[in-house]
Amino acid sequence: MQFGFIENSIVLDEDERILYVHKSCLVLPTIVNSCCSLKELKPDLLLPLKYLLRVDTVDSQAVVLHFLSPSTKKCSHCTVFSLNDAIEFRESLMEKGYTGAHGFKRFLVLINPFGGQGKAKQIWQQSASPVFQTAHLDCQVIFTEYRNHARSIVRNIDLNTLDAILSVGGDGLFHECLNGLGDRKDSDSAFETPLCMIPGGTGNAFSYNATQQTHPALVALEIVKGVKKSFDLMSFDQNGSRSYSFLSANYGIIADSDVGTDNLRFMGENRAFLGFFLRLLQKPSWNCKVEMEVVSSDRNEIRKNYLQHLQRTSVNRDGGFADNIIKLPLYNEENISRVNLDINDLSVFYAGLLPYVAADMRVFPACHVDDGLIDIAVVRANPFRKSLLSIFTCVESGEHFYSKYLSYYKVRSFRFTPINTGHHHFFVLDGEEYPFEPFECRAAPSLGTTLASQAGFKLLSL
Repeated sequence: MQFGFIENSIVLDEDERILYVHKSCLVLPTIVNSCCSLKELKPDLLLPLKYLLRVDTVDSQAVVLHFLSPSTKKCSHCTVFSLNDAIEFRESLMEKGYTGAHGFKRFLVLINPFGGQGKAKQIWQQSASPVFQTAHLDCQVIFTEYRNHARSIVRNIDLNTLDAILSVGGDGLFHECLNGLGDRKDSDSAFETPLCMIPGGTGNAFSYNATQQTHPALVALEIVKGVKKSFDLMSFDQNGSRSYSFLSANYGIIADSDVGTDNLRFMGENRAFLGFFLRLLQKPSWNCKVEMEVVSSDRNEIRKNYLQHLQRTSVNRDGGFADNIIKLPLYNEENISRVNLDINDLSVFYAGLLPYVAADMRVFPACHVDDGLIDIAVVRANPFRKSLLSIFTCVESGEHFYSKYLSYYKVRSFRFTPINTGHHHFFVLDGEEYPFEPFECRAAPSLGTTLASQAGFKLLSL
């Protein structure tokens, strides 16, 4: 598709995904402190439309393109002139650059300035906010001041005044916002409000699962260009109180290495690794009872169904998943069975809803976000160090799924009872410490809503 006076000077490729502009039709921002002339440095423009944020017309033959630079991860702009029709060019680019996008304008932005290593404010101002500003999106920013402040804000805010909620922090802040929706009297409809995350904390699992990106600017771009997507939750009941989980419930050496090292948060993600290796030197003392409503515990069946689902998912030209996929049941519901476990030699109990609990930890490799099931991984402490080291050396790729030391379950619900062994242990939900007491979890299929690109929540080979 051609747009310039001169043939092949301003064109879209045949897939209409990349804009090419010859340097003779281009004015770039002034390059400061350069020892070379602008003319000598000036290249042609090759802009994937996924990075396009806005097009402003200058006159009938010129426009200004605003975009996120793929190389610098900064917002930039340039002027394109010698156009046949600037308005037609603008409308065509915006339509193709925002195909299927949500079109939302009003975002409530909640920032935890104290979470992680205290960099969330800086991350928002320097990396994420410019993307939203350039796209001309309205962002109401509130800084949280205490634990569960975000939960209170979301619980009480008029959702009719906004289109989506944006959490800038770690998994803990996202957990607060999610449960603020769950606390509301209109929670069923409130959960339809998209909840998104800009990574700004120690643990940023949700944003990585949803976008496969770690840089805040690229995550922001995925949200700006995103479509509404649903994801499964867990309802968590303990002592008559209900909470909701989007990520995981865990007990054992991983939970202790996470919450038990809060005093080392200045180390970032490295604190959990240090805590893990220190606990490897100790004698294991984690016991529990688990009752599960099991759909499958056969890893061959689980792998087969996962791969069938992966193959059924048609991939569009952008690498994303088509919206018209017919969801077929993966498991025979008549085969659900009750399984009771008394585990006196536990290393790890981990229940989850998303493949990655961190960008480098694909703990649940057979998990996808909308199968209506909870994945559970159990590692015994006999042998202790050998089994854990064997599993954690390949957890980044998900190959631990095949380990003989691992038991893997697909469940509808489970009841968990920790056994007090006289040692101080932790139970962790979405990275947050909860009481060391019995609880029940049940899958809440497709209850959560977020904004992600067509390629969001990507299924990977297993």
